[in-house]
Amino acid sequence: MIVALTIDDAPSINAGCFRKLLDILRKYHVKVTFFIISGHITTEEHRDLMIQAANDGHFFANHMTMDTPSIWFSRDEFKGKLKECQKVVDTYQLSNATQNLDDECGGLLRKRRGKRREDNINDMKKSTRKKEKDDPRCKFFRPPSAMQNFTMASVLKELKYVSVLADAYSGDPAIDDASFHASYLYDMARPGSILLMHSPETSNHRIQTIKVLELLLPRMLKAGFQFATLKSFHPASSITS
Repeated sequence: MIVALTIDDAPSINAGCFRKLLDILRKYHVKVTFFIISGHITTEEHRDLMIQAANDGHFFANHMTMDTPSIWFSRDEFKGKLKECQKVVDTYQLSNATQNLDDECGGLLRKRRGKRREDNINDMKKSTRKKEKDDPRCKFFRPPSAMQNFTMASVLKELKYVSVLADAYSGDPAIDDASFHASYLYDMARPGSILLMHSPETSNHRIQTIKVLELLLPRMLKAGFQFATLKSFHPASSITS
């Protein structure tokens, strides 16, 4: 029974919360799809954690540059912000491919000294460009606040995105009850389900995401569920527009 766990508004504004999230996913060997808000990546710690998430095998998808509905943007504004976020998504996703390449080459990239992290990320992108082209089959988008209009849909079709919502969602930003969310998501999950949660934060009760996952993941794994990223679980190449 394969499902996809998707986590919105990543990385957490509070980098420490995102680190805890990655730790619990690693504990249970679960790979997820993070819907990235590029404006949340503001510190060196955020950048380090994004590279760590990619190297852990997680998949990144586009959730725009800020956590606000996109329905008020003009076509050009929406397209510009979509591309801005995608550039960030691509940069960090490629770090995983470069890590694998580095391992194959005996760590030669890690031995390079005296370069800034930004330069290394650019090198990652150049090194894997032929292997990891901007493949439209791998581009996923989730509209902020689940609000999408015709203008957005038109741009997404033009740029060959797949817009993804979810069928198992417990309203975690609005309800402060970890046990409820864990039970609801478990009860709603079916083979092929897309589950939706939000990155933890200390400034609101989204911090409960950590506890929800501690309750939910072992229960689902024990029941025979397996977790896959959207890229492997629901390849866009199988969808025709």
